[in-house]
Amino acid sequence: MTASLPARTVLLVDDHVVFRQSLALLLRQRHAHWSFLEAGSLHNALKILANGTRIDLLLLDLTLKDSRGQITLERLRAAHPGVPMLVLSGDESAEQVAAARDRGAAGYVFKTEDVQALQFAVECALRGVPSFPGGPAASADEPEDVDLSGSEPVPGGFSGRQADVIRLLLDGKSNKLICRELALSESTVKTHLQAIFRKLDVNSRTQAVVAAARLGWRAG
Repeated sequence: MTASLPARTVLLVDDHVVFRQSLALLLRQRHAHWSFLEAGSLHNALKILANGTRIDLLLLDLTLKDSRGQITLERLRAAHPGVPMLVLSGDESAEQVAAARDRGAAGYVFKTEDVQALQFAVECALRGVPSFPGGPAASADEPEDVDLSGSEPVPGGFSGRQADVIRLLLDGKSNKLICRELALSESTVKTHLQAIFRKLDVNSRTQAVVAAARLGWRAG
């Protein structure tokens, strides 16, 4: 993961108090200097946003006690379109992910994901880089091209983190081992692999290894 970002104010919107508090605790462990506000309903979230407090990021559950589904995101986006909104949801359907993307969400994280995936999505959202799980939604705007590892880009247009993944591919490491060595979630590694395949113009891990070797890449 990256070095901690500058001070931010994050609004957590979820009607489960324990989940909100746990989420704030997890993020505060990584970003001790951030401020966290909480709302348990759409009404309270809109009230906080309207009081003039600068909100840098909103983390949102679509199902609240006074609003359900995509209308929750629509209402918040209509009232405050300048605030990036990251959806955290237990609904893992492709339809919901696509609908949130179409309605201007900054990203979408499944509640079954691990902390690394959440951190990655939060940092992408704050840098203005869309982050969505799965297939085309994850790759369309290429969030992996933003180097969240803090390292400089390397030759060939690869970010530092993508270079790490390529070297581990050349080592013959599986996705699970790459996740373990780089402390990344499986979805994040898959996102990096999608970007690497596109940049190498290949369709498989084997082809990627051959193409990278031809370009002079060596195992780590």
